[in-house]
Amino acid sequence: MGSDETSGRTPVFKAKSYARPGRRIDREAFQKQRLTDVLRVIGVGERAGSSEIALTLLAVELYRDGAVAQFHLVQHGVTGGPGDAFGLPRFEVQATDDRGTAYKERPYGGSGGGTDGGGVVWRMASAFAPAVPEGARELRLRVAEVVWSTLSGSEMVDSQRTAGPWEFRIRLLNP
Repeated sequence: MGSDETSGRTPVFKAKSYARPGRRIDREAFQKQRLTDVLRVIGVGERAGSSEIALTLLAVELYRDGAVAQFHLVQHGVTGGPGDAFGLPRFEVQATDDRGTAYKERPYGGSGGGTDGGGVVWRMASAFAPAVPEGARELRLRVAEVVWSTLSGSEMVDSQRTAGPWEFRIRLLNP
């Protein structure tokens, strides 16, 4: 089976890479990461937002070889069809802890869609490496902005930015 170009089929759209100039995922940092051995899940449920969108950190999953942050993103006030939504969201998460760990981040999946209640809901996850060190007391996550992409012709293009920041502090040690 050939690609669309060699098979004579016309592609519906050609996806644009989510990589932006200046943003590179450190593949070496994640090369051996499997995220299979769960050590602990910390329920957070902390919401930050504006009149346009609300970003909630649902949970942080701690693994032997990294961590995952689970987010819930809601775009408010979408009353028409999908064309009224901002588009497909993406964001980068900066992670630090009280021990000075330098974390690398990568997207770790997501899904979403419209609701009949006038909003568009997304679930998104970010993975981090290395693992949170033993003895760390607090993890800090920061999202500077959400970048929205829409279909233009046959390509996904950045169409809008929603400025943050959204900041979350997660207590790692039990009191």
